[in-house]
Amino acid sequence: MVAGTVSGSSRSGALSANAKTPIAALTDGTSNTVLLGEIAGKNDMWAQGKKVSANTEQGGGWGDPFSGENWLSGSDTTGTVSPGTCVIGCTNSEPLGSTGRGLYSFHSGGANVLLCDGSVRFMSSSVAASTLCFMITKSNGEVITDAN
Repeated sequence: MVAGTVSGSSRSGALSANAKTPIAALTDGTSNTVLLGEIAGKNDMWAQGKKVSANTEQGGGWGDPFSGENWLSGSDTTGTVSPGTCVIGCTNSEPLGSTGRGLYSFHSGGANVLLCDGSVRFMSSSVAASTLCFMITKSNGEVITDAN
């Protein structure tokens, strides 16, 4: 795995279109698996807290409800080039060369995620890309050492 990239072909997130994911399938644990993540500011493009352009962005976050793929490519710290190690707070857009997005919010220092146990966790913008990638998968057995 390239740092900051989760392959969409594995379809290993908790949500998929036209499919049910039983709790038993969440073998990484419901408190370790991200169900939804925050991506604020649509339909405008934002990067590092500044509006870049208006009404240019379509769609949602890094979860594709039509294919069940969960893409997280990250970007560089400017939010303009992908892939990269910045996965929270750099941009709400698909950076140039990207097939996915990171999380984005207007909160200082991170973004919220909804976990499969129903709790909400504030993820720091300094979290390692690999940690967020591990938390998106539901049953890959990765060890999460620092989720904040």
